Amino acid sequence: MKKLALFYTLLIFSCAQQTQPTGGPKDQAAPVLEESNPANGATNFKGTQIELSFNELVQLNNAKEQIIISPAIKETETSYLRNKVILKFKTALKDSTTYTVNFREAVQDITEKNSAKDLKLAFSTGSYLDSLTLSGNVYDLVSGKVLKDITVALHEKNDTFNIFKHKAEIITKADEKGKFIFENLKPSQFFIYAFQDKNKNLMVDGRNEKYGFKSALITLDSSKSNASVPLISLDSRNLLIINAKPLQNYFNIKTNKALNTFKIEGDGITFISQRGSDNSSIKIYPKHTTTDSTLTKLTIKDSLDNKVDTTLYVKFNPPNPQLKLDKFNVTIDPINIIDKTRELTTSVSFSKPLKAINLDSMLYKVDSLTLYTFSKEEIRYDTSQHLLTIKKVIVKPKQEKKVSIKQIDQFVFGKAAFISIDNDSSARIELKPKLLTEESLSVMLVETNTKASNYIIQLLDSKGKVIQESYNTPKVTFSNLPAAEYSLRLIDDSNNNKQWDNGNYFKKIEPELIYYYYDETGGMKISLKANWELGPLLINGQVPVNNLRKTTQK
Repeated sequence: MKKLALFYTLLIFSCAQQTQPTGGPKDQAAPVLEESNPANGATNFKGTQIELSFNELVQLNNAKEQIIISPAIKETETSYLRNKVILKFKTALKDSTTYTVNFREAVQDITEKNSAKDLKLAFSTGSYLDSLTLSGNVYDLVSGKVLKDITVALHEKNDTFNIFKHKAEIITKADEKGKFIFENLKPSQFFIYAFQDKNKNLMVDGRNEKYGFKSALITLDSSKSNASVPLISLDSRNLLIINAKPLQNYFNIKTNKALNTFKIEGDGITFISQRGSDNSSIKIYPKHTTTDSTLTKLTIKDSLDNKVDTTLYVKFNPPNPQLKLDKFNVTIDPINIIDKTRELTTSVSFSKPLKAINLDSMLYKVDSLTLYTFSKEEIRYDTSQHLLTIKKVIVKPKQEKKVSIKQIDQFVFGKAAFISIDNDSSARIELKPKLLTEESLSVMLVETNTKASNYIIQLLDSKGKVIQESYNTPKVTFSNLPAAEYSLRLIDDSNNNKQWDNGNYFKKIEPELIYYYYDETGGMKISLKANWELGPLLINGQVPVNNLRKTTQK
């Protein structure tokens, strides 16, 4: 009897498994919905589950993430058997409310995993089915590129709602082109926002997720389209000091997020400071050797203008010759000389603050008889960024006939041209400049149709670095450009401070909009050849993202 009971148990279990049929042609058809309970568009629904029947055997694919119910329902349970899918509601539905269920890629056949197409269901628990729609697109504001798998949400006018603390209720998902649509909405006033929702908790994680919002209410009394929501990366947490203590030969202040500005005021002592490599720490160096504690006032701000004003005691470790200090690195950008103007430009960055710059150790050798030195007026040292910018006109000497002069053209940074705060000396560096002749340089003409009162037009290199920029000029000429790849953007400088501002959700201030130039194929890259005059190129200052972007034809 025990053997017989085991046989029947195995038989029942094997019959419950849905297996892929063998043989026959490849199944390329998606499952087709034959019947649903409730039916699409049903009203006065009082049930506790949805049942869908398809024309073939089906299975569920990641139902928890793929199925979107709006307004959101806290607890649901999904199951499938043969050609049926069941969605149970574990909590009661709201009265007189229209619900939409978007199954997206959740329902698949069991042969080739073809997903049912455009599988949606709308029903109402009241006597009326809401029918308004709201559509638009989402994109990355800074890069101008489409973002995938973005959750878009609405909430009705509510002064206490916080996207970082409260779960989204009315939600949809943007498609692979960044487009979204809300369907079966009721007439009301809504705020709209969008976020990545990496942790699937229906709340914005301002530390790890890109997000965007619109500060103005949307009055939905008829269906609307073209709702554009740009997203940015912006840490929304409160600004905090995590620790402050001496390390190596400096005093280190660590914060919980990136800093925008900081100010340090010692009690009668001058400090030298710099940002840490992660931009969320500050290194303070003593200008003179000291181990005394110094009462210091510290003011820090983040990108949301959160501010911390505090005082602390800054103390340094005793000098230790055995201490291994961070290496002093000097990085020199390419040295260019424009042949027409004879202007030399370059910049030098440092891994530590500088204690001294020895101008006598900076030389430019034109030939065996001619060399140039540099004055204070020809260099500029940015103490906050530890960046040295050099500009100087190098005039070619007149050569006398029958005199043989060896051409050198060499920039020499002699040994100890730069001394770090730790008394490190830079090594000798010799570099050849690149001569940019008129035939190797090009011109780019740019125009815009923006209606912004104040704006910035920027030319960027292939790494996103700003090469040249112009303020409030509808027709711009960017000159002396080497052959390379560039991009163009326009910043709507709404507060006229000549920089891009990232906005503040808590103050209902949106990020300043950025508009890129797109060519006829929808591409953002501009390939500039030598000895060209390209343009005029039009930056459409009214459409922030190119919704008609196409694949570049090869």
